Amino acid sequence: NFNTAPSVWRASTYYLPIRVYDNFAPIVGANFYTIKLVLEDQNLMITPTGPLGNTIEASIITGAQYQWYLNGAIIPGATNSTYVQTQPGSYSVRVTDGNCVKFAYYSGPTSLGGPAQLLSQISLYPNPASQRTTIKAPAEIWTKVQSVEVVNALGQVVFSQPTQQDADGQMNLSLTGLKSGHYWLRFGGLGIGKVLVVE
Repeated sequence: NFNTAPSVWRASTYYLPIRVYDNFAPIVGANFYTIKLVLEDQNLMITPTGPLGNTIEASIITGAQYQWYLNGAIIPGATNSTYVQTQPGSYSVRVTDGNCVKFAYYSGPTSLGGPAQLLSQISLYPNPASQRTTIKAPAEIWTKVQSVEVVNALGQVVFSQPTQQDADGQMNLSLTGLKSGHYWLRFGGLGIGKVLVVE
């Protein structure tokens, strides 16, 4: 019943039986179909943390149980609110809070374990930021970066911008239109990134 009040539909995975009707009457012999509906909890987020961004952290819910997945397969023993990525891929977390089951999704970097010295040469300021932030890096870093991507906590690329640094090795990035929250600023070509906080 899609007329049910939205508050009744909790974040979870639903399987809805569908039957074909003709003028409000079921068609005799028509097959039943099942639609998979996934509702995400916007309050449940996954955020990259740590010096290399290899650690991902789900929103902390007191008393809840966590289970992490990689490319849809369960990760044995990964039952904390944080997880250190060991390989690239699509990560998700299943959070059980009483009778409520919630999911959040995150697309990890294309490669892991980028050298810390690379990140130490990349500056991001201001951070937190509101309208605009500036990326500064030496020329040898920019030659390896094809684009800069802003990724939200669901692993979705909000936008991607080709590198356009000035003579001082600085690149301005407009944040207009971004909602407040934590984002992953990914440097395409290096497989590393930094956390960007938008206010």
